[in-house]
Amino acid sequence: GRIHHRRVPSGGACFVLELPVKTAETPPPTPVPPPPGSALRLLVIDDERGLSQALAIRLRAAGFLATTADNGLSGLAAAHEQRPDAIVLDMRMPDMDGSEVHARLRQNPHLSSIPVIFLSANVQDSARHSALAEGAFAYLTKPYDPREVVATLLEAIARRNGPHAAADRSELHAS
Repeated sequence: GRIHHRRVPSGGACFVLELPVKTAETPPPTPVPPPPGSALRLLVIDDERGLSQALAIRLRAAGFLATTADNGLSGLAAAHEQRPDAIVLDMRMPDMDGSEVHARLRQNPHLSSIPVIFLSANVQDSARHSALAEGAFAYLTKPYDPREVVATLLEAIARRNGPHAAADRSELHAS
């Protein structure tokens, strides 16, 4: 960029700052939702409603069936009722934190095989190591990249159900 100035007739000066501008990349096309009954079911458990709703909207746009729960207890109830293909779980929540929710999921034989991806503002290595040691599939940090969340979810589900589970839904991608 450059800065320059010029005199104006009134006796003052006009300063101009020119900066190069990168044009935004063209966003990927909006995916076509998969046929009814074939979309992967996801549960987002996070006490920050705005964040969980925004993530659910992005996941729905990518072709998933996404629901939310705003605390650990309602998240456990939703997991029992919905039997999602994967769970995105916040680490820090009041009343019951993500580690406790994850432990309870692992103790239930009907829910123990559901892959859990932690999505947390806690960037400490110790939190990441603890979550992975407790059996979480992945530990991602906020702010998140929607493409990374989608890719991680597809990988987790593929490992759980076999490579055909996510490959059959190759039309799913972040928007």
